This record gives sequence, structure tokens and C-alpha cells, in this order.
Amino acid sequence: MNRRELLKLSAVSIPAATAGCSMLSSGDGDGEDGADGTETPDVTTTDGPAAFGNVAVAVPEDPVVGAEFSPSVTVANVGGESGPFTGTLAVSGANQETNVDVETDAVDPGETITVDVGPLTLDAAGEYEFALPNHDAAATARVGPATAPVGEPVSFGDDLRVTVEDITLTESVFGQTTYSGTFSSEPRLTAFGAATGDVLAIVRVSAENTGTSTTSASPGTFQLADGEWYADTQGLPDSLVGEDGSWFADGGLPEIAPSDRVTGYLFGTVPRDAARSTVTVQAQLTGSGTLPERAWELEPADGSERSLPNVSVESVDTPDQPLVGRRYDVEVTLRNEGDADGTFRDVVQWGDEWTQATSADGDADLDADVPIGGSIETTVPAGKTTTTLTSYSVYTQQFSYRLAGAGTEWTVEFTPAELEFGEAVLAEGNTDIEVRGLRLQDELTVYDDFQDEESQVSPGDGNQYAAVEVHLTRRDEDADASEFDYSGFDLVADGAHVGESTYVGDEVLEDWYEATGDITASSSVSGWYLMEAPAEYTMSDLVVEFEQKTGLYDRYEPLIATWE
Repeated sequence: MNRRELLKLSAVSIPAATAGCSMLSSGDGDGEDGADGTETPDVTTTDGPAAFGNVAVAVPEDPVVGAEFSPSVTVANVGGESGPFTGTLAVSGANQETNVDVETDAVDPGETITVDVGPLTLDAAGEYEFALPNHDAAATARVGPATAPVGEPVSFGDDLRVTVEDITLTESVFGQTTYSGTFSSEPRLTAFGAATGDVLAIVRVSAENTGTSTTSASPGTFQLADGEWYADTQGLPDSLVGEDGSWFADGGLPEIAPSDRVTGYLFGTVPRDAARSTVTVQAQLTGSGTLPERAWELEPADGSERSLPNVSVESVDTPDQPLVGRRYDVEVTLRNEGDADGTFRDVVQWGDEWTQATSADGDADLDADVPIGGSIETTVPAGKTTTTLTSYSVYTQQFSYRLAGAGTEWTVEFTPAELEFGEAVLAEGNTDIEVRGLRLQDELTVYDDFQDEESQVSPGDGNQYAAVEVHLTRRDEDADASEFDYSGFDLVADGAHVGESTYVGDEVLEDWYEATGDITASSSVSGWYLMEAPAEYTMSDLVVEFEQKTGLYDRYEPLIATWE
């Protein structure tokens, strides 16, 4: 048998769509060393002009979009004279049809030849048939996508070069969302975790317009094999923390001007079992109804199976009744039942509206323009790990908390802080309150500005002056502090409130005395807050109490702290 190149055919491009490979050949006789690789039969000839039989069509294995390949045609001249074979190779598939003329040189009687048709280039992936209809010969093949490893560019037509730069598989991510209140809105940190049995996939993409006119990729162009994108952002973060560029949530690319380049990411979910093998991002260029024509593959590092973590929250432990205004620890126990180290990410929220707990200090190291209080980001090796947050409350009441991503909830009831002089309590308005002491005095020396003289002033009948030494510190020096209301202080004796407000209009000249300051204008202030108390009480009888006014109508919150 002779094999010849087809003389009359140049490269042919056939538009169509997607991927794969498999090959089935058929002809009108058993072959031997023919187009389908089998042995061709002996050829029996007859008198008369050239006639052709034993016709077969074959297609190379694993043809791919955009790459040249050459089907082959095998024919035998069963006639009595030499002559050329002519026919039409009908190529159909991926919603496309086209015909390619086939013509050979003269074939001698009894001779079997194989000719290569092409090279052909197909622009669409899918199942194709290559047939010679008048000779009852055909072969089928699955044309696969043009595949590249992650990090290599792939052309989308003549003017768009796209690269899947990286694929990250993880169980959780931090996101940024916007909280809209009655009068304002503010950015907040949130956490999002994969559903049970899945992992999250962050696919980072860059695209460059190499043409002379604006171009784009339509929604749904990118596909996540074995998984799906989060396309509906309802209930999801506005963006992922730490990711550059735009979130291509519709699976397409925005308009890109000539010579411009865009970067962004796609966000999806993949079943855990599928994520253990090669993860593939595909691109569908020719519309619906066909297979993707482009693909990027992320293979497991060791070439066999990818190791994955499986982290869950085992428990959350807190003190039974932590003190209001005092820091306490929240211990989160994590368990990793996977076969790789994992990273646990989550955000503590609190209250009826699940507000971010910015008062909690976590261990997330984030470069984000958003408050990160109450966040956890920690590596979890196989087995059990405990991570600790430090938190506090400025209200003496019960609150509910949760880990936003994991959904784990717990409740804490705060009790009043009973302190010694010199200890501080964390209060509203970015202010820490330290009561350093209490002083009792029957009368005060003051300066009478009107009379331009010193004088002595006395409290009300049966009372004595009680001065509370207060030191205020702005908790976060980079944040504003609210104006402090000193009238929240009171004195308690034998369980009863005995403190009374007082007014000293003149300047107090006592050498120990310093007027209280304005914490809104300084990082810290110290001074004495003057009250009156019944003269019958001594220092050992009295307890300094602080309640805070907050909310509408300056209502008093339950007791926050006492000092003695």
C-alpha cells in the first residue's frame, strides 16, 4: 500500500467549538495497514475503467482546537485501468458543517493508497464526523480545547490574550461588605466558607487587548469544570480581601481598549473529591450549545492526588460571667481532619443584627481598608488546634455572638466589674476609665474672681465634699473619643446611693486638686470630679460607682463598675 500527500488541499479552518478525544473509523471493507491502522485486504479487480472500493477514513487521536491535524483517506482501485480518486470529505460537528474536496493522483489497478487530507484547523470543540457519503465511509472524533498550564497565555481570537495566572483552593476567605445604617454606611469585614463537601476556588485572570479596537468576553465565557462560579452575589461579600482587580462575577470580561490590560478574579466552588485531581478552568468562545474551546489546568503538585485540609470548629469556650469593661479570652478549638495543613478564617459578630465585633482582638494579619477586629486567621495542622481572641463589652447585659463563616453561636452574660482603686475599665466612646482614689473634705479653698480674693466654701448641711480622682485614656489614639459624661459617677454606702451633685462656681485652690479634662482633645486626661456625701460616712464606708448614659434620652445602662 502506498501513502501519499493529498495534492489539491491546503489548510482549512472550520469554525466550531470544545474538547476531548476519541476516534472511531469505518469503511466499506476490512483494512490492512489502511487509514484506520488495520491491514488492507487483497484487492480483486475487474475489467473496465478505474473504480474504487475498500474506502476508509481515519482521524488522528486527540485533535485540539486551533492545532493543525490531517485526517486520512484510504482507497483501493478495483477497476482495470489507472485513474484518480475524487470525493468530498464532509466535516460536521459543533453546530458546523463544511465540505473538503479530495482528489488523488492516478491509482493503478489493484493498488491501495492512503492520502492525508489537510492540514485542517478547527475553531470549535466537540464531536465531529468526517465522512465520504458516496462511499459509505466515516470516522468520528472528539476535538478538545486548546489547553495550557496555569500561568500561560491563550489567545481568544485575533485580539485578546488571556491568562489564568493562578488558582487557589481554600476552605474560607475574608470579604468586604457594606453595612448601611439609617444615616450612614460603613465597610465591614466578613468571612465566607465553603459548603460541606466543597472547597472554594479563586481564579486570578489577566487579559490584554492586542488588537486595534475595543474587545471583551461575554458573560458565561469562563467555566469551572466540575464546579460552578458564584455568579449571584446576593449574600456574598462585595469583594474578597487581598484580591487585586475586579470580581468578574458574570464569568466574562469587561470592555478592554486597544493595548489595555485588565486583571481580576473569578470565585467559585468545587466538590472536594474533584479538587483532589486536576482543576480545569475553561472558556466558551463560540456561544451556547458547544463545548469550551480553551482550558487551563492546575495539576496536583505531586502528579497524583492533591492533599486538602478539612477544618471545622469543635468548640468555643468563654468565662462563665466575664466582667464588663474588662478583657477576657475566647478560646476557639479547631479540628483538621484532612491530609494537608489548612487556614481557618472567620469573623466574630454579635447582637441582633450580627454586627462585626470590632471590640475583639483577633490574630488576622490583613492589609485591608476595613476594621479587622474580631477576625481569626490561623494555620491548622492535622489534628486539633486552639486559637484565642481577646474581647470585652462595655455593657452589663447578655449578648449573643457567632463565627460568621462557620455559623457557630454562643452567649455571654456580663457582670459589673468590682475593682480596686488604680484599675481601669473599658467604657463607651473609645475611653478607658481609671478611678485612682477618693478624697473627703469638709470645705474647699476657692478663688473668688468677682471679689478678687480667696475664700472657703462649704457643702450643703450635713454633707461633706467627696472628690473622685479620675484618669481617662483614649483607647485607640488614632480614633476619636466621645465627650465624657462625669455625671455617671456616684457614691454608694450600705447598698444605697448617697452621692449628691454639687456646684463650686469659683476656682478650687487646693494643692491636690486638678479640674477634669476633655478626652476629645487629648490622648489622656486626669482630674477630680466633685460631689457631696453625708458627713457621717468615712472613706472606708464609700464605694465609687460608675454608670453610663447611652442611647436615646441618655438612659442609664446597668451598672458598669465600682471601685473601693
